[in-house]
Amino acid sequence: MSLVKCSDIVFPKLISRMGIKWQALKKWDGNYFIRKVPNHEFLVSFYSSDVSYLDSAYKNLKKMRTTEFVKKLSSEQVDSFAAEESTGLIFTHTDLIKDLDFFKPILSGEVGERMISLWWSSKNKVTDWHTDNIPLVLCQIKGTKTIKLLSPENEADIKPITARDFMKRLISLGWDKSDAYQEVQSTRFADKKAFFENSQSQNILSYELSPGDCIYIPKGWWHATRAEEESMAINFEVFESDQLNLG
Repeated sequence: MSLVKCSDIVFPKLISRMGIKWQALKKWDGNYFIRKVPNHEFLVSFYSSDVSYLDSAYKNLKKMRTTEFVKKLSSEQVDSFAAEESTGLIFTHTDLIKDLDFFKPILSGEVGERMISLWWSSKNKVTDWHTDNIPLVLCQIKGTKTIKLLSPENEADIKPITARDFMKRLISLGWDKSDAYQEVQSTRFADKKAFFENSQSQNILSYELSPGDCIYIPKGWWHATRAEEESMAINFEVFESDQLNLG
């Protein structure tokens, strides 16, 4: 294994099969979550290719308990949707964090106070172009997923919306100004027409993630994903002082 300091990694890095021994790959499915957290409320977003991802991420939301969400996943749904759950679920239920083996051997340090998110989506769910102001590692647990990435230097290819327009949109949705400002500082979104399917820039990198695959996403890199089938993935932030085991 080679240890590389996070701040020295300037391009995305695919870490194939790094999490292949995690118990989560064997255990995590609808029945397992029903047993472990039957009444947990997931925040579920719905995706439509005729609206911007910003709208689906902040406006078209619904809370669902685990049992309801799993039932919808197994139905013949016509819409695509995803549950996003941040640190609370993973750390509150110690069995879940044990199933991930504390993200080792990817991370050389302890999990600590890191942001950890679970993304659980139906087939064809798209997360369109956005960027985060922190470095992340995304790990695929169930199903396959396509991820596209674009460097900050080429962001004009997907026409980012301005911070001012993003701020105005959040306030129109009822956000407090100070909370909206913090959100605008932490993430950015592409133009509403820059959908996953019509992104044709020659500068785009594309990877197929299978269970056990992880990918390092540097701070500021644009990314978009599509679940090719029902998909579970987790992502966690890394600190710039971290050393990552990149194989």
